[in-house]
Amino acid sequence: MFHFFYQHFRFILLLAMMLLQGSKCVFAQSRSIESCLAIVDTLTQMEVFTTDKMPTVAGGMEALGKEVSKRIKYPHLPHYPIDSKVIIAFVIDKDGHMKGKRILKDIEGTDLGKQLLDIIDDMTWHPATCGGKVVPTIQIIPMIVDIAP
Repeated sequence: MFHFFYQHFRFILLLAMMLLQGSKCVFAQSRSIESCLAIVDTLTQMEVFTTDKMPTVAGGMEALGKEVSKRIKYPHLPHYPIDSKVIIAFVIDKDGHMKGKRILKDIEGTDLGKQLLDIIDDMTWHPATCGGKVVPTIQIIPMIVDIAP
């Protein structure tokens, strides 16, 4: 009973992530690898999976943070909105390549989402796994912009 609930909960969680990103999604047939469920990302037409181990960037999130801090150029705005958050998403395929890059949320009047995608695209990614098998999955990365006056 618990395994049945867990399987469906993971699928609902992945579906919610897809819906939050604003892209249309199509259900794959009840296909799975081990305990990972699949859906089709309509932007890339790729089958993407829930995972046991999410994709990782070479050097870890610390390296990613340093690279973003070093390369991002903040625009000069009279004031930043209260909710200064940028959210990007993309598929990491079986070879660790980014596909279907998208900006889910950006700060109006800026190109921070595009900059973040460009920076992350230059980094090396290690693909996700499910049951020891390499699988494509969606990676969502939020960035909170906190600029002190």
